[in-house]
Amino acid sequence: MATRSQRLQGLELLENGVQNQELVPNNHYVEEQNITNADWRTNCYEYHPDSRIKRRRGPTKLANVENLPEGVKIIDKLDRFNVPCSQSAIVLGSYLGTLVRKPHLTPLNILQWNHKLYKRVYYPKMISEVERKFAIDGRANNWILHQLDGKLRQYKSKLKKGYYKPNLPMKRALQTVPKTVAESQWATLVSYWYSEDSKEVNGVEVD
Repeated sequence: MATRSQRLQGLELLENGVQNQELVPNNHYVEEQNITNADWRTNCYEYHPDSRIKRRRGPTKLANVENLPEGVKIIDKLDRFNVPCSQSAIVLGSYLGTLVRKPHLTPLNILQWNHKLYKRVYYPKMISEVERKFAIDGRANNWILHQLDGKLRQYKSKLKKGYYKPNLPMKRALQTVPKTVAESQWATLVSYWYSEDSKEVNGVEVD
């Protein structure tokens, strides 16, 4: 019998090809730890299948989705525009946000989302990761990729805001590699921030 986190309650699941298997949450353990429903809704805590509960710090990691038992998937239904429309679409959106922070799926040294290498190698990898945890029709792939593009832009923008300063020497920025970024990819991204192309794109006058 699989265990569902509070965040996943009310969602339809597919287990080994069978829909709506009953997944019983360990509410008693949650009560013992004095965890509020508000904390669960904001994903301040993550619930693991072995009954461990950890308080989340930093970006959402969605351990409750990552640790779903093998063969269990969250069902996402589509509307007539092939856009996820069920309650689980919110969880899917959060999950996509975790994927763009994984260097092996969205390498930051490839600067353009529509680069041919992204299309040939990384688009399929990301779709495969989604299909590993979600039972969703392939007609949603364009929507998924569009969402990933937006979330990757947001992630890069957050990195730039935190690590790039016009008056900071590039050498200093190169030495401060975020934990979520592969060191081999960081130099290319930082160099782009300091380049004339980046300044022109962002509307900054270049001497």
